[in-house]
Amino acid sequence: NISYGINISHNQDAKAHPFVTIGGSINIQSNNHASRINNDANRVLQNTFRSNFTYRHSMPNTPFSLTVGLNHSQNTQTRRVNITFPDVQLRMNSINPFKRKNRGGNKEAWYERIVLNYNAKMKSFIETSDTTLFTPQALDNLKTGMTQTASVSASFRFLKYFNFVPNANYDETWVLNTINREYFTENDSLATNVLTGFDSYRTYRAGASMNTQIFGTKTFSKGWFRGIRHTMKPSVGMSFAPNLFDQYQDSIIVDGKVITTYNRFQSGPFGSPSFTRLQALLTYSVNNILEIKHFARKDSSEKKFKVFDNLTINGNYNFAADSLRWSTVGMSSSSRFFNGITIITTNFTFDPYIEDQNRRINTTVWSQDKKPLRLDRFTLNITNRFSFKKIRDMVKGVFEDDDPQPERDDEYEDEEDTPRRQGNQRRPGRNQLVKKEKSILDILDRINFEHNFRYNYSTINGIDTSQVVHTAGFSGAIPLTDNWNIRVGNISYDFVNKGLGYPSL
Repeated sequence: NISYGINISHNQDAKAHPFVTIGGSINIQSNNHASRINNDANRVLQNTFRSNFTYRHSMPNTPFSLTVGLNHSQNTQTRRVNITFPDVQLRMNSINPFKRKNRGGNKEAWYERIVLNYNAKMKSFIETSDTTLFTPQALDNLKTGMTQTASVSASFRFLKYFNFVPNANYDETWVLNTINREYFTENDSLATNVLTGFDSYRTYRAGASMNTQIFGTKTFSKGWFRGIRHTMKPSVGMSFAPNLFDQYQDSIIVDGKVITTYNRFQSGPFGSPSFTRLQALLTYSVNNILEIKHFARKDSSEKKFKVFDNLTINGNYNFAADSLRWSTVGMSSSSRFFNGITIITTNFTFDPYIEDQNRRINTTVWSQDKKPLRLDRFTLNITNRFSFKKIRDMVKGVFEDDDPQPERDDEYEDEEDTPRRQGNQRRPGRNQLVKKEKSILDILDRINFEHNFRYNYSTINGIDTSQVVHTAGFSGAIPLTDNWNIRVGNISYDFVNKGLGYPSL
């Protein structure tokens, strides 16, 4: 079979045009072209290819900007190809339509705080195989549509310490392709037909939220521990959405039994829409930041660091639901230690209802076990990432930025740092540099170490399941001489599967 590859790359100079930019890359393969003509590991093992080529116009003197793009994704194992062209996006910067231009010293009116947003998208999408690409057969799967989103919001100070934010959103989508499903009783099968013609759907939502910040600080004058600061950012809101599920949902019923339920806009150019039933949601969230202050003996100063960059709890309650009104409760956190070398993130999902046959049922955990919530899922991620240079600095007690130093700083030293030459040897001029000798540790400065530990826990029908991912590896570059380098792509070890990863040098 004939194979081919299309590779185009273009980067426009920033000074070429004041408000028009064209550039990107195109990388399309057919019949495993890359692995057929190459024998290096990276290209042979690569099974995904992507393209992104765009034209951008900033539309000066207006709040709008226009982007027209081509997007492509391809998997050589499944042989599936997705192409979006054209992918047109019209964006509008937020505007205050009622803001007075010549207000002078007059107080800002409430209506001047109203903010309007608008965005529009139009795209044509094809999903086909790499063997039928650029053939008339691929056009049979073409899906075209346009969507518009408009929102209005405002922000008001309430009782001095609270922010009150009302909002409303309206979305409208037009499509040229829909689906229809038929059921055949003779062989108990379903057929999906693609219909061509204009159709549309709309979604809308309105609500309001209120938020504030609460600070708590405690300081100490003696000892290592000098203080703690807790910042709490609670938010509560109410939102309403009408019942669109029944309006756009179709069902096939045979002998009084529902065979299947679908909506005719499934698999559209903007994905399958999610039509909600009647919602009257009370939403809540609390974000926490925890910092501590300690005394550093080295420079006799007080330093602080964050125990939690954020610790967030959120959920909602649906007054309009006939059952399962409480949502699951999410809790997540992230922390960074040792100047960002170690990053720890957690994600918890708690459920106020019990589970039966892998489904939530309208029986609370409290009524059965006298507990408010049950742990449904939990994920722990621990990542350690650093360079050997940073380890050397850490041993010295100095943390430096990750940005690499200029080459002359690594390899040369100024004359002030160089001893005067003896005898008839020339002393370097003021602008001359003397080459420094590199140690083995200097050579390893550009090698990075990464350690990842991930633990997943979940309950399915009361049975606890867990999964562990644990790997460590090296990557980077080793300079052999001024002109030669060894690039280490990946040398890793999997502690769970007890084996080396695929090495790349």
